[in-house]
Amino acid sequence: MNAHLKTKQAKVRRRRRVVIREEQPLEASVGYAHPTAVRVAPAPRAWRAEELMRLQRGAGNRAVGRLLGRAGAALPLVMMAPSRGREQAVLTWPLRRAQRGVLQRIDIPRVETADPDWKKVPDEHLARVRAAVGIVHQKVQSKRLITYFRDNAPGGTLNTLKEVSDRAQVWELRREGSQGMATVGGSDMAYDTFIYRIGRWQIAATLLHEMGHLASFPTEEQCEQAIDAGRVYAPFIRSVRPRQAAPGEEVTISGLSFGPRQESTDRITFGGADAGRAATWEWQHDGGGTIRVRVPTNAESGPVVVENNRIPSNQVPFRVTPSAP
Repeated sequence: MNAHLKTKQAKVRRRRRVVIREEQPLEASVGYAHPTAVRVAPAPRAWRAEELMRLQRGAGNRAVGRLLGRAGAALPLVMMAPSRGREQAVLTWPLRRAQRGVLQRIDIPRVETADPDWKKVPDEHLARVRAAVGIVHQKVQSKRLITYFRDNAPGGTLNTLKEVSDRAQVWELRREGSQGMATVGGSDMAYDTFIYRIGRWQIAATLLHEMGHLASFPTEEQCEQAIDAGRVYAPFIRSVRPRQAAPGEEVTISGLSFGPRQESTDRITFGGADAGRAATWEWQHDGGGTIRVRVPTNAESGPVVVENNRIPSNQVPFRVTPSAP
């Protein structure tokens, strides 16, 4: 890190008491890290635009500084040090702005609730949930997702997604198993502990799905497709059955965020060998994604991986057995 950047960061730390620390991407029991995992700097409160611009320029990323100036400090910022290490810190808290046309930050209430289904986000979850909210905030500014909410919400307009984002609040479910929940047409949405353990990209995908409910989407499938519309690809394999099979035999893969159907950028690999077109590629609200596919003839023992839009899932060990004589 060059001396100029170090001085700039030190000044900002003294003024705002921000400590840059690394987010643990996942629990060790899950063992999955999203390929775009980065370091996260949680913020105690919003920074002024000019302060962030000075920090960005000090890091040598003037292009992002210019973007910030045009966007009115509404976008999450990426700081890249030009020196050795190339460490990234994503400032995942867009500033809350009151003026018209600028998205507010999705709220994470710090008070308890009497609601029987959810509770406030635990302190130990805050860093990861804030990072997930930062991902969502970036995605909800895309024309593709804005148009999707306009077209799928009853009486939707180009402001529907902004209105949902501005009123949304994030909670944690009291019981694990539902993955996510939201009040239809309301403001409250929640994730469960299992989703938290997978990581911030899966939390972000869950929140986007639940935002579909906040917008009163008529069906669960429309809510699920909001994830693809926002390009929040976070495939996760829960199970592969059986865990060993011969080439040509069928295997069932269950998990999350596979997408509603197999597209040209989706595939399944066994030990690196492409399995080609799946026999079925389905999504159900209660069970998530289910894929039935045959073990490819050139497969070798190794991990099974599902790719959604070329983003790989976690790896599940699989043994390829000899074909029957």
